[in-house]
Amino acid sequence: SAGVLGIAIGFGAKDSLANLFAGVSILADSPFRVGDFITLEDGQRGRVTNIGMRSTRLLTPDEIEVIIPNNLIGNSRIVNETGGPGPLHRIRLQVSVAYGSDPELIRQVLIDCTESVLSLSTSRPPQAFFKGFGDSSLNFELLVWLIDPAKREPVIDQLNTKIYTALNDADVEIPYNKLDVYLKSPPVSRAGDTESPYEGTDG
Repeated sequence: SAGVLGIAIGFGAKDSLANLFAGVSILADSPFRVGDFITLEDGQRGRVTNIGMRSTRLLTPDEIEVIIPNNLIGNSRIVNETGGPGPLHRIRLQVSVAYGSDPELIRQVLIDCTESVLSLSTSRPPQAFFKGFGDSSLNFELLVWLIDPAKREPVIDQLNTKIYTALNDADVEIPYNKLDVYLKSPPVSRAGDTESPYEGTDG
């Protein structure tokens, strides 16, 4: 009976012990700290508010607290957006314009769109690159540095709005997928009447 009870308790405590050991590992290795902004493997993003022995708490940009067992964090890939040598976080915006556009003009337009945008670093200037040739577009990339990763979505929204408006003001065409349909006239009989494509066939 004692043996069966010990096995039952062992199975019941398995997850708790796994979370406990993972919590000790997180506290010892310090892959992130309270106040860091991290992204989980399933795409959830938030600021670490507490690291406990059994679970870690995140506060998402929607002001929702997410409680995650340490065992899941210990066995998954975590991106610490505020890690590295400094708190800055770089984002990349892809911009495509039509063939015939002036690359120098496009680069200047993209750089100018970063002015007066809040939450962008003034110590790391923005960069714009001509990345290559697409099927129907010239592809550019704008790189900017964020001061706070939690402001990523509002900054991307503001930049995209300014870029779209600036390209329209500069009469730069933004390409989109087009489909050309060619209509072929039906065959004509010798008498000049339209011949049915199903004439002379069964059914």
